Amino acid sequence: MRWSGVGASHVCSTLLFGFLILLRLVDFVAAQTANATCISLKNSQMCQNFSSASISTGLTTDFPFLQFVSTVEQFDAQFATYITQDYAKYIPWRSVF
Repeated sequence: MRWSGVGASHVCSTLLFGFLILLRLVDFVAAQTANATCISLKNSQMCQNFSSASISTGLTTDFPFLQFVSTVEQFDAQFATYITQDYAKYIPWRSVF
């Protein structure tokens, strides 16, 4: 099912926005997560507006793809896959991807 007037770029932007809001919690989560590292989003293609932010690899309960991430390039690749394959399964208008 496709929503009228909603394009793939809008959907991706909305998903990115939601995900990136969680980035603000990185300091809190990183402080409480053992063995987690933070990946800088500087030069990220997926999160260009958050180049000064970092994301904790300890968020694997909510974002399992982070277990495979140790560089910003890996983050971009894994996040893109997560959005188009894993997260898309849970949204009714996934046909826009």
